[in-house]
Amino acid sequence: MSEEHDRKQSVEMKEDKNAVTVDADGELAEALRNYVPGTQEEKALVRKIDFYLMPILWIMYILNYVDRTNIGNAKIAGMQKDLSLTDDGYAWVLSIFFFGYLICEVPSNMILSRSRPSLFLPGIMLVWGALSALMSVSKSYGALLGFRFVLGCIESGFFPGVLYLLSCWYTKAELGKRFAIFYTAAVLSGAFGGLLAGAITANLHDAHGIAGWRWLFIVEGVAT
Repeated sequence: MSEEHDRKQSVEMKEDKNAVTVDADGELAEALRNYVPGTQEEKALVRKIDFYLMPILWIMYILNYVDRTNIGNAKIAGMQKDLSLTDDGYAWVLSIFFFGYLICEVPSNMILSRSRPSLFLPGIMLVWGALSALMSVSKSYGALLGFRFVLGCIESGFFPGVLYLLSCWYTKAELGKRFAIFYTAAVLSGAFGGLLAGAITANLHDAHGIAGWRWLFIVEGVAT
């Protein structure tokens, strides 16, 4: 008797669950049938999302690009001479970043899929900013290689994270314009990054006994 009752109860629970699923599917289908794209309310919502989300991501990408490419400006400011880097050694300093980036890109995506982009992106930004600032204490070729490799590992999660975050907030039709706006940050950073680096290294060289290229890493890392 008890077994029959349990079976009956199980069947009733399954029927209730199926009914809920059917109701939910019906509500979704009804909502999709009634959806009218391009309404004023929807446009206002998209503008609000643009206002809060895009400027933050745009600034983050500028800082990301600056911290990634300031190694070239540091070389011009005397880093290669101070650390006794050969041309081959400097080439490896540039390349090692992308080894770290390549190795950690898939694991970073796996972590991203199990975390919140609103926490993941600022978190890795703080870490790569700290690493960029710490590059100022490099006193050898090996130390610089290590910092650049780890920097590549950390920054590998940023770009996929941004793409994932944008895809959560915008439709396919809206994404193209947002990606284009986002990419302009790299162009702007490339255009003015050298001027900013020149101003930092020229005005802060030997301040408190610290070389200008070291100040470059400190200032831009702290800014991040």
